[in-house]
Formats: sequence, C-alpha cells, structure tokens
Amino acid sequence: MLHEHPPSPPAATVVLDQDTAWRRFSNGIDADAARERATVAGDAALADQVLQALAIIG
Repeated sequence: MLHEHPPSPPAATVVLDQDTAWRRFSNGIDADAARERATVAGDAALADQVLQALAIIG
C-alpha cells in the first residue's frame, strides 16, 4: 500500500483535446481560445494556470 489514506480529490481539472493542447502549449492559440475549448472543473484560478503554461517542444 502506497498511502494509508486515499489522496484528496484534485483542486482543479482541465481537459483539452490533443489539438487544443498542442496549439496552446506551443503558443499557437492564446489562453482564452484554449479556455473556450476546455472542460474546466474546480478552482478556476488554479485551472487558469494550466491554460497559461507554455512548453518547450523539441
């Protein structure tokens, strides 16, 4: 057993389809456009941090 107590539920979830995730994290679309395509639940401020993220893809 890894945990004596079950983990807490996530504070926020963000679900993006593959195309939206690729475009957002490579700066192909802005956070507002990604948010319109996303399913967001929980803490909106925390979820917004995911949509602000950019990645180095190489």
